[in-house]
Amino acid sequence: MPPTLAGSPPASAVQSFENARRIWKPGDALETLWALLLVGLMIFSAVITALMRPLWYDEIGTATVSGLQSVSRIWTALLNAADAQPPAFFWVTVLSRRYFGNSELGLRLPAIVGFSVIAICLYVFSRRVWGRVPGLVALLVLMCSQGLYYASEARPYGLLLGCLGIAALLWQNRKHGNRSTPNMAGLLGALTAVCAFHYYGVFVIAVFAAVEITLALLSRKPDWAVICGLPLCALPVVFALPLIDATRQQITAGFWGRPSFKTLADGYVFSLVNVPLNQWTLFHLRSGRPVGAGDILLLLFVAGAIVFVFREGRHHPVTVGTLHNAPVELLLATGLLLLPLIAWLAAKAVLGGYTPRYTIGAIAGSAMLAAWIANCLGERSSLVIAASLTVAFGAIQSQQDIRSLWSYRKGETARSIARGRLEPLYRLIDNGTPLVVPDGHLLFESWYYSRPNSRPGLIYLQDRKMAMRFSGSDSYDVVNERLKPYIALHLEDPRAFLHDRRDLLMARKGAEPWSWADKYFDSTGARYQTVAKGQDNLVISRVLLANPSGRGLHQSYR
Repeated sequence: MPPTLAGSPPASAVQSFENARRIWKPGDALETLWALLLVGLMIFSAVITALMRPLWYDEIGTATVSGLQSVSRIWTALLNAADAQPPAFFWVTVLSRRYFGNSELGLRLPAIVGFSVIAICLYVFSRRVWGRVPGLVALLVLMCSQGLYYASEARPYGLLLGCLGIAALLWQNRKHGNRSTPNMAGLLGALTAVCAFHYYGVFVIAVFAAVEITLALLSRKPDWAVICGLPLCALPVVFALPLIDATRQQITAGFWGRPSFKTLADGYVFSLVNVPLNQWTLFHLRSGRPVGAGDILLLLFVAGAIVFVFREGRHHPVTVGTLHNAPVELLLATGLLLLPLIAWLAAKAVLGGYTPRYTIGAIAGSAMLAAWIANCLGERSSLVIAASLTVAFGAIQSQQDIRSLWSYRKGETARSIARGRLEPLYRLIDNGTPLVVPDGHLLFESWYYSRPNSRPGLIYLQDRKMAMRFSGSDSYDVVNERLKPYIALHLEDPRAFLHDRRDLLMARKGAEPWSWADKYFDSTGARYQTVAKGQDNLVISRVLLANPSGRGLHQSYR
């Protein structure tokens, strides 16, 4: 008999759970080897990606703040809104860089460890209640999700996931009868760490609280220790309120991550889509958007969940205080899948900023739900699903990782890849030619991987008012102001820089203008002459300014 939605499961349920953990069954060795192989492939993918992928915009912010080293200097920088992440994340990153090197891997190692932890925890969590093969399905859904990208990103999402995995496992222990003090302390400690590594982790606490209240109402046996302990897990957020307030003051009307119905939909696509399968494009919509195998799998996943919910409801109708045959794990999975909606509503009402990765914990909910569906389908169907996802991951992701390893062994690194991509740009600034870079992402990457004596040649035209007018967002300019005391960005006032200037050299990615300076030059009738091209649609152009005497272009600059 599976455990029901109750504060304390019946003795038979506890015994069943203990048996699932302790009794060796035929096939256990095969599934265990399979799980170990998958975890190994996942860690290999994260490590080789960490070694080979150049740092991007947000990660360079991590490198900058963690490079301050001391606890007090990092706190001061965050108080000046140099970054929007909690101090605990940077302190962990400082330790990683100190012991594992001041490199891309040193910066990204905490994320790799965190993602590896949640992978193991979700496998054990799902295997305990739904069986061996559904546990593999949960692990594969996590591996094939967009979360794998954040397993090798120098931001707090990997650490957050690792702590969430530990919390889910310890919470499951408690719901199945483990009332020990170490288990309870570990649960509250893991949830506290979730909040310590990302401010939006407070919504994970809200999910656990909602689950506990639901269980209390259904069973009329509240778990007061957990219910009273959960508010304490939010103490890191209370401790960091001055930092949060400093960050909120920087969220202007032009903040790039404003909550909308599109971002809410993106949050659920982010949580459910299968990345490797989506690289197989099946057809294109009339709008031109490609539809991949992962999109089709997502539709089948949602449809399957709806069908099974109705089937369970029909076969096992709800009675007062009990949901028959529904394990408590399913309630937690549902709560985690509500994370994007909860955070989106909060952002809409109070916080002002939301993007899908802020609620990355929802990926754990989708993996749990996938394990439940696999269990409902039966062992044979679950094996087919697990085998298919394993083949897809190996054929697509692992094949790419092996190619990357071969390149790494031949001497390629993240730095050499970055400099190769931007070679025309570096050739100019290394020769002393000034270059306007209006795209903040391109500016930060080219600055980070440039030679120190060449960095003054990278110029950004800084004007928040014009950024809002022409692109609708001043986020780049806000970040530049916050980081200027810590990195030597060359920011120019456009009025002075453009005064009586006839032309300039500008680097951008792609032909379509989207930074404010691009759009501004286009609006004034400026002409472009291509000087050089590089990888990833890098284009360096000579911009021939309209009315160089100062009467057209510069008079319109207000």
